[in-house]
Amino acid sequence: MTEATAPELAAFLVSEAGRAAAASLPDTGDARRALLELRKTLDPRRAAALVDQDRARRALRDRQPLADRLFLDGLAAAQGSSAACADHRAGRFPRGALVAELGCSVGLDSLALARRGPLVALDVDAGRLIFARANLEVAGLDALFVRGRAPGAAPRAPFLYADPDRRPQGRRRHHPEEASPRLSELLALAPSGGLLVKLSPLAPLEEIEGHGDLEFLGLGSELKELVLATGELARGGRRVVLADRGFVYEAPVRPAPPAAVPGSLLYEPHAALVRSGLLGALAADLGLRLLATDIAFLTGEAVAPQALLRAYEILDILAADPRRIGRAMAARG
Repeated sequence: MTEATAPELAAFLVSEAGRAAAASLPDTGDARRALLELRKTLDPRRAAALVDQDRARRALRDRQPLADRLFLDGLAAAQGSSAACADHRAGRFPRGALVAELGCSVGLDSLALARRGPLVALDVDAGRLIFARANLEVAGLDALFVRGRAPGAAPRAPFLYADPDRRPQGRRRHHPEEASPRLSELLALAPSGGLLVKLSPLAPLEEIEGHGDLEFLGLGSELKELVLATGELARGGRRVVLADRGFVYEAPVRPAPPAAVPGSLLYEPHAALVRSGLLGALAADLGLRLLATDIAFLTGEAVAPQALLRAYEILDILAADPRRIGRAMAARG
């Protein structure tokens, strides 16, 4: 299934019958075999929804500790946040403060927000809201769920959180004015407390930075999210956060000088650091230099281990001659 689950199918999946059918699926991941078995006793659409949910749960296992108990479909799993990122974002809001979530989908971000305090969650899709309510119940949490479309139906609250749909016409968009709702519409709703918006990491920074501070959220070795914060939630400037390590780097944007001669080590920066524009600042802090002006590698001497840099010893510097490089590689085994 490539679309959001219909409300009647969502209602079946969260029902006792749907839960029992899901629990009976073998843990083999063989979708075709599971579908054939389910069709012996179930309507084909219900059977397909169960198989889609099973695949979605498997896809989410490395991102959500409750994955095997959550109600969702493949589309929601593909778009859903990791628990580490969701927990970090939720931690930006004052504990106990009322937050309105615009576009809650199946509630993966709602889980983290509801642990912090009271939550009003809005979504236009009835099936998504059925899933979201059931997912919070799985975690022993609660929220007020409202069906409607932002910005028109946006609830009033001291703080807002939004994860706009970046595929409103089916194709992924990176510009925040092509999402639904548009960033300009969300900014018009921003309360004095503040607005937190999850954006594409490839959004044009020069167009959005004036509206608040920017946080570049990394997970593992990947850049996962760009988060814009306004009002009381804004801390000023740009920062890089590694959500799974609790690491934060904040600095003003500065250029890094290119190296005239490479040092003894080559440093590969984290993707979140490169995108943030803070590579030069970290280089200046550590006394490192750019290997070249057109590539984001640093060079210099040994520094203390850095969460945002991976160090490699430079063994040799060769001309770009394939035969010489081949001989050097062979000599080193």
